[in-house]
Amino acid sequence: GPVLGLVLIMIPISRSLSLRIVFSVVVLAGTAPIMWWLSGPVPGLDRGTVVLALAAAALTATASYWLLTRRPVRAFLPQLHAVDGLPVLSAVASLWVVQGFVTVRSVEQALHLLTQSWDFAPHFNMYNMIRNHGAVLAVLPASPDGGPWSAATYPQGFHALVATLAEVVAGGRAGDVGQEVVLFCRLVGVVTVLGTVLVVAGLTALP
Repeated sequence: GPVLGLVLIMIPISRSLSLRIVFSVVVLAGTAPIMWWLSGPVPGLDRGTVVLALAAAALTATASYWLLTRRPVRAFLPQLHAVDGLPVLSAVASLWVVQGFVTVRSVEQALHLLTQSWDFAPHFNMYNMIRNHGAVLAVLPASPDGGPWSAATYPQGFHALVATLAEVVAGGRAGDVGQEVVLFCRLVGVVTVLGTVLVVAGLTALP
């Protein structure tokens, strides 16, 4: 997870650190649902690996361009301004708010948090279906009884992003339900932090 974030921020799409953060979060969140519309797993390759490979390829290509054009190394690195500290502070603040989710260690703790809001049940179900079947519900074959899957028409961008992050940190094969509940709980906290950082970085990236 942290490695992916570092690689994305190092891609020199701008000299502004805040704009690089915005670009990284938007690209990650925007491409995640697209990958899960491709039904079924690719043998020996998971979407987490694809995300890391694409990020590394983008960084390598831009670094090569920098070397070929003989630009100074400092032009490759983001410029740091005082205002760029605000997204970092917002990450720390939001992490403190959702620390209960991020630090979950057991199924019991996860269930205690998730059962405080009834709609976590269908959201976990959509995430778990994506993890187990390798696609969003809308493109899955009919359910065993021949009818449509529950929540097949529900927008699943959030769930696809969480499933992608799950593959980055835990690999392509889904664990048992207990493991996935704990992982889902932690990643809900992570996505909350990313959303907060995106909003604040968007503001600090303005001229």
